[in-house]
Amino acid sequence: MTCMTIGVDADYSFSGDREPKNFQKLSGEQRSVVQMVQGQISDSDDFDRMRDATANLNDVFIADGLLGQTAIINSEFSIVVERDVSLGASGLKVDSMSESATSMQLQGVFVGCDVIALDGKTPELVYLLELPMATKEFKFRTAVAAVDSAVLMIDSEVEGMGESLELLSKVKSEVVARNLRAMGELREITDEVDADYLKEMSLLAIEILAQPEVAKSKTLRDAVTEIFSGLIDGAVRYAFEGFGVERVERKDGSVALAVNQIEAAGYVHAITTVEDFKYIPATEGSEASAEARETFQPAFVFMNGDEPVVVPIQYITLFYVDRLSEEDASCTSFRTKFLEEYPNVFNPRIMRIWKMMKYAVRNYFQKDEGGV
Repeated sequence: MTCMTIGVDADYSFSGDREPKNFQKLSGEQRSVVQMVQGQISDSDDFDRMRDATANLNDVFIADGLLGQTAIINSEFSIVVERDVSLGASGLKVDSMSESATSMQLQGVFVGCDVIALDGKTPELVYLLELPMATKEFKFRTAVAAVDSAVLMIDSEVEGMGESLELLSKVKSEVVARNLRAMGELREITDEVDADYLKEMSLLAIEILAQPEVAKSKTLRDAVTEIFSGLIDGAVRYAFEGFGVERVERKDGSVALAVNQIEAAGYVHAITTVEDFKYIPATEGSEASAEARETFQPAFVFMNGDEPVVVPIQYITLFYVDRLSEEDASCTSFRTKFLEEYPNVFNPRIMRIWKMMKYAVRNYFQKDEGGV
């Protein structure tokens, strides 16, 4: 990598610089394993193996540090189980239990997944969330939501976007408000971070950065780059292609912008803003060139040894996880590793005829069947 862009904004901004808490959905890799286990459960008639697979799924959550974290469940149908308890000579005792259905957003502590027959017959993979205890009545409360109809978000300090979005939302500009909404909608409908997605996000960000209040404020420019830090994993190696420019001084003392092609792989060290430029494609008889603009654009900072290489995000033409070098970042390899670690889960040759489940949510908690 040999490209250094013009006009790099003073300090780099990456997710580690500011870490306010922010609820985030499960990663693509985590959702991939959840969907795989969910599909296998729906195809299985062996309840013991369903529970084994769910326990293995929870091992993934434990390894990723998700269990025990504050979380939110959004679902059109969740069941909240309330257990009245009292303290006796032998410890806590459940005196009574009740369930209620709700479509409200619920916040509590994520304790993992399990398999429960919500209709008393068909086993389903569910999220379990321990809600705040009702201290006056001394009631324990647990939320249960089927995975296929719920969205789980974990309170994470990884991305730090909440503070940045709050800062930008205070800018009195219709362009900023409109583009922030558009960026949020793009995030919601996009499962894979590729060159096309990054370009769309970058073009929206460039319009925000061009607004006078944002352009004059380093704090607000950093807030824009913080949005991109939520799209990138600093521990993942990416392969990419694109181009940038650098200033070249001519013999007559004038300065030109030279276009450099880039094709490499590396880790995103940071995210910054640089001077924007207009790219002029090559034509017959002339090389590609660029014209400097007075506004800013977001850029990734890759490391080439000890040398930072700055690459404008809008001019990245190919971007993907470098699976050959960093298999852990690949959803495919994640599934493969999961199945390699638990090879006997859902082996069709050794599946037994499953007997109809004799308990629903109430019996599940009364018999303390949870906590796989």
